[in-house]
Amino acid sequence: METEKVYKNLSAIGLQVDGQYYIYERYTNHLVKVDDVVYEILDDSLVSSCEEVLEKYSNQFKTDEIRKAYKNIFNMQENQGLFTSYVIPELSISNSKSLRKKVRQKLKGGLTELVFNVTEDCNLRCRYCIYSGAYKDRRKHNKKNDISFDTVKKAIDFFLKNSEEKEQRFISFYGGEALLRFDFIRQVITSVHKKNPELSFSITSNGTLITPAILDFLSEHKVRLSLSLDGPQEIHDANRIFANNKGTFKRVEKNIQLIRDKYPDYYSQYIKINAVVVPHKFGDQALNEFFPPERFSFLSDETKLKVGLVNPAENDFIPKNGYYNYLEELFESLKRNYIKSHCQNEQSGFPSLESKIFGRKMRLIHYRPHVHMKDYAFFWPNGICLPGMRSLFVSADGSFYPCEKLYDYHDMKIGDINSGFDFDKISQYIEDYIKCVHSICSTCWAFRFCSECFLSIRHKGRNDIKMRLWYCQSQKKSIIEHLEMYIKIRSCKPDAFDYLEKDRENASYLDYMIED
Repeated sequence: METEKVYKNLSAIGLQVDGQYYIYERYTNHLVKVDDVVYEILDDSLVSSCEEVLEKYSNQFKTDEIRKAYKNIFNMQENQGLFTSYVIPELSISNSKSLRKKVRQKLKGGLTELVFNVTEDCNLRCRYCIYSGAYKDRRKHNKKNDISFDTVKKAIDFFLKNSEEKEQRFISFYGGEALLRFDFIRQVITSVHKKNPELSFSITSNGTLITPAILDFLSEHKVRLSLSLDGPQEIHDANRIFANNKGTFKRVEKNIQLIRDKYPDYYSQYIKINAVVVPHKFGDQALNEFFPPERFSFLSDETKLKVGLVNPAENDFIPKNGYYNYLEELFESLKRNYIKSHCQNEQSGFPSLESKIFGRKMRLIHYRPHVHMKDYAFFWPNGICLPGMRSLFVSADGSFYPCEKLYDYHDMKIGDINSGFDFDKISQYIEDYIKCVHSICSTCWAFRFCSECFLSIRHKGRNDIKMRLWYCQSQKKSIIEHLEMYIKIRSCKPDAFDYLEKDRENASYLDYMIED
């Protein structure tokens, strides 16, 4: 990592990249190239007179260089708004409504996705799975918590009533392995589609239980199917195993072939791949070589390949496999490949491991809005959701949670199928979060890139600021690495990112902040 400098009197970070000096400052969201004098004296120039700065840096720079830099800093403040100190006055989810009123308004009509915990049982015993028994304080696979049709029916009725404002509405089936209860899923989809044919369904599956009959039904109802595949057989079978310790690759590959041959249109439009990066000895390009267009044509749509990392919660898998050391070496290699491919204009248009690892944050950087912070109407609290709105997770006992991860800890229950949403409790979660993080977010240079949410602060049923600060450091380190990569690429090829689609998520965030 290149040298960086955190400024005390400004929400900004200084970066030294290839002998050049840059400052990213939060107020304007600009990344500015400066000389070494501005880079060094900036912090003091904001609170000290020119003579005081001259006295402090006289042994480091020439007098005329310091005076020129001091004047340049003042001019950039006056003419461009750069280097303006700004403390976020408060975090909020609205500029015109009370927190509780906004919560009620958005959750009565604005729901997007309903997720069912169909079963907590699974026919696999993947070594890194969060339910494998390797994780502290997490449930293991079990047959005790299969959801009932009555619970599902009540949840769907509630969801339909409270999602009327949304054009697209999704119902997802989650496990365990959801297809262990395919007959149940078929009953739910069939009954719902008779009355609401516009609803979309999705299933996350390990891909081992698909049969021609199951495929016929999924294709007929256009069910989005996400399949887990970690790469070639040697990599996949190292961790994704049946209960008898045998690998699952051949079964998954056979079923993918079945989908491709029997329903090519369904294959190209409704199939996605989930891959987890795991330690292996086959080189950093093993996954890129495994996922070419001739094998998986639908992956030309980069949203259809999701690459994830092993969950960082306390577990045995990570230390046993030297996972973080492996990732550090892998990412260094992937960064070099990513920079080289962009500088030499070698993007294939087909998603690579590098693009999946680094692409999202590079889009956020490239298409960041250059709006002064004073022009925002309010400041949304980092990456938190409005619990229940984007995803409403329903457990076997009919309880509501914001997501499956919080359900795993049985934390942040937000209602149930009989009583509906507990608006007061949801509002309190948001209010407590804001109170806890405001002091560290109000001047943080990384605020406009931050995606941390409730998961980064919740611990044993309460907010834990120490845990959040650990996540903050991890987030900042990642942002710095991406900024440095971005600078390197733009320095060698200014138009290197012209191929990117404009980041719609970032643009909508801008609109949302300006208008309530």
